[in-house]
Amino acid sequence: MSSAVIRTTPLHRLSPLCAAMLLFTAAPFAGAQAQPQAQGAAAACYAAPAASAEPGADSRNLCLRDIVDGHAAVRLPAADIPIDDAARMAKGERWGFLDAQGGLAIAPQFLAVDDFRHGLAAVRTEQGWGYVDAQGDWAIGPSYAYAGPFAESGLALVRTPEGWQVIDRQGAVVLALDAGVAQATLEGAAPSRLALRYARRHLAPQGEEVAVPADVTLVEALGSEGLLVARRGDTWGLLDGSGQWRVEPRYAAIDPWRGPGMAGAATAREASGALRVLRANGEVSSEAYEQARPLAGRYVTLVAGDGATHLFRSSGEAVLSLAQAPGQSLREAGAFLFWQPADGQTLVLAPQATEPTALPRDQVVRSANGEVLLLAQGPDGPVRGLVLPSGRRIETGDALASVARVERQGERIWLADAQGRWLDILDADGRSLLAASARQALREGSWQRLDGDAAGMPLALARTHCGCAAGGAGLIDADGRLVADAAWNGLLPDDPARRDGAPRFRVTTAQGMGVLDERGGVVLAPRLGHIGAFRGDYAVAYADGAMFAVDRQGARHALPDVFVAEPIGGTWFRFLDSALADANWGIYDVASESIVQTPPLAAIGERQGEYTQAAVRTDGGLRWGVLGPDGQWRLQPEFAEFERLASGDWKAVAPAAQGRARIGIVAPDGRWLVEPVEGLEIVADATGSWAAAAGSRSWMRRPDGDVLASAPGERYVRQDRWIVVERAPQVGYLEPDGAWALAPFDADGASAFTPQRRTALVWRGERAWLVDEAGKEIARLPDGPGWRWPAQAEGPYRVRRGEDGKRSTQYADANGKITHTLDGVGGPRINGMIVLSPAQGRVTRLDVNAKESVNWFLDSLRPGAGGPAAAGVRGRYGYVDAQGRYVLAPVYAAAQAFVGERAVVSTHDQSLLIDAAGRPLARVERQCGIHVLYGADATRVWPEQMPVRCPPA
Repeated sequence: MSSAVIRTTPLHRLSPLCAAMLLFTAAPFAGAQAQPQAQGAAAACYAAPAASAEPGADSRNLCLRDIVDGHAAVRLPAADIPIDDAARMAKGERWGFLDAQGGLAIAPQFLAVDDFRHGLAAVRTEQGWGYVDAQGDWAIGPSYAYAGPFAESGLALVRTPEGWQVIDRQGAVVLALDAGVAQATLEGAAPSRLALRYARRHLAPQGEEVAVPADVTLVEALGSEGLLVARRGDTWGLLDGSGQWRVEPRYAAIDPWRGPGMAGAATAREASGALRVLRANGEVSSEAYEQARPLAGRYVTLVAGDGATHLFRSSGEAVLSLAQAPGQSLREAGAFLFWQPADGQTLVLAPQATEPTALPRDQVVRSANGEVLLLAQGPDGPVRGLVLPSGRRIETGDALASVARVERQGERIWLADAQGRWLDILDADGRSLLAASARQALREGSWQRLDGDAAGMPLALARTHCGCAAGGAGLIDADGRLVADAAWNGLLPDDPARRDGAPRFRVTTAQGMGVLDERGGVVLAPRLGHIGAFRGDYAVAYADGAMFAVDRQGARHALPDVFVAEPIGGTWFRFLDSALADANWGIYDVASESIVQTPPLAAIGERQGEYTQAAVRTDGGLRWGVLGPDGQWRLQPEFAEFERLASGDWKAVAPAAQGRARIGIVAPDGRWLVEPVEGLEIVADATGSWAAAAGSRSWMRRPDGDVLASAPGERYVRQDRWIVVERAPQVGYLEPDGAWALAPFDADGASAFTPQRRTALVWRGERAWLVDEAGKEIARLPDGPGWRWPAQAEGPYRVRRGEDGKRSTQYADANGKITHTLDGVGGPRINGMIVLSPAQGRVTRLDVNAKESVNWFLDSLRPGAGGPAAAGVRGRYGYVDAQGRYVLAPVYAAAQAFVGERAVVSTHDQSLLIDAAGRPLARVERQCGIHVLYGADATRVWPEQMPVRCPPA
């Protein structure tokens, strides 16, 4: 190999003055972990690492990486590209390797490389990833989509189109991993630690599993056509129900519009900042906008470049466009929008209207109340009108000038004054629902609004005083008519939650109690001594010393001669035949006029459908079960409590003996949907769906009744109508032949075994523990995150932050016993030594065994093996001896801890491989648009020739 000889002054021969000039002229460098700041062409070796899951694809130092296993990866002009072409090409450089003497051991020929590990390095060519030995020969040819470093055990991870595999040093597959594995790492001596993270699975609303790419995150549904807002990295798009892109991920963000119901459109923001309307069918507007603003909970305004405001409903429907000046006057009041065009007249857009309503010029918007807009005569004047959700405007006149509050009840609009007295009830079109006498009584009496939705349900009820000429209690029926009677002393309504049939009202008179229907008609004459509340179709009544049941039609039904009876739903009554404290409850069926044969019962709940909660006495207290329609146990009484879910299923809580209570979910027919388990958490909604989770297991009931149970280690997460199946990360330990020494188990992470240490640290959530090679837990560490155990450390340690914000470092020995808690941020304990940073700008090197410490005014200290320790101060790095004296001045922007008396250091102009005395063995710097390698004697080693355009030295 011939080359021109270019000599430069080695760095270690610089005078102190030159070194000082280098120190103060180099660009600032932030952080004790040596992440240089790129600055101009001279800083071409430095860049933040790319977001890549493949080691070797990038590095902080883009031209000379740390020395590992006797080799340092170096980036230089490609060996197979003419030097003048390489200098002009954006990708004209390749990776090779230096040896420990600084020689170019392997010419630059690879697209990407990982470091050498145990004699082999993973490298990538156009054909894929493979492995080379120290001579640069192929040990395993390039055929993989990814190749990881070899572990000490002789195993490595590779990825093929079929999935992840574990291979040996000959390339033979010793283990194929589960197809669901998304990421995996392997390290350590036998048995090697294998950490697994699984891809999420997605179940579409119809229940089928959809293949969503592993690098895609579902965000939320858009519209009713099954499209989903999804994110891939930093870009956003729309996926359809089959997992295919309906809108490619090309937007910087997608923001669905919020409003009543599901979002029907979204704002898609381009990288330039321009906004477009994205509809639920995947259509993208051709118009671009500059600003977006939600209004009134159901609209979105988009401002175009000419200043015009375009108004859309949250469904994506375009409503209207306003010129710049009116658009700037757009305001919201509740669910209404209003603005003033050029003529000064106020226009109002109601939530259900398609066209705006013009207001009289003497009326202004006062406020919105209950989805009704109040209009006043001037800012402080009385109410003169209303705008309904339909957009209809109503003139209230003097009669309703005192309106101060409006409440919406379905299609009814209730008007009240400032004192809360009702004034009128309007329909959706603003017409009064009340006859004149009813309206007058409503204003003068004490009336209760009835919110029931049964057909013919009265509008209002006066329990004791109707405020009308007739006097007494009364009601206003569904037709707005007043029904009152001076003889009615009081009216009691049904409980809507306990009603199965038509509404009924218990009436009290001087002669007794009776029952009225929803029109005020007499169902049961008021001559009874007492009538209890209806439960379902029945109530308990008393007259002439006898107890009996009455139904909603006023018919009487016999009850047994007992102490007390209560309706519990359907045709069943629970009863006690004695006043004794330990008397048992029984069940009577009024339909068959017979006692239902049941076990002795200490308590009976309400009947729901065909099933009834009931309890028996035990030494541990009441135990609840479920009775079937025959009165026999459908679910044995073994539970501390029951709760009925909206789905009709039962939440069953078993007695807590030790630890947390065991909770399960049982179907109405007694089938276990979720077997009782400790710590089960249930979230139910009104649609009949519920989700339950305990530990790493989860269950989900769809609205259609299907119950899904996750596999062990999996859990379900609802995402709108989709279900995301997440699997807990796992860790296992492999023998060199691919057999499991410890089969995979759920864990967030674990340390590797080493030849000197046959104990490993495992952590999951807040819990951390030590295991032996059989997987047996041998010690539990204090709860809390952050426990780690590097291979060279003598025991686990963690940095934690106290309630006062101060940090401390906790150390344990190999048996899990806490040995030290030190103030400040510490590193691992190695050979009895700890490097601790108790305060900014100070480092303590602590000898734990000798209980001696040395304080240095440094920002960081990183001991190595076979050389002085790397030390940082004010963003510069050098090396110190055991007494803290600098043996290599802090003039570097980055410095590797010594490994085998070798280290890689960098300034902002060059990177060097040095020995323990600081002598350069190799140097890489950028010249003429390429990286150039120089040897220990400052002779250019690579490239053999410089580009033609490069001026001679």
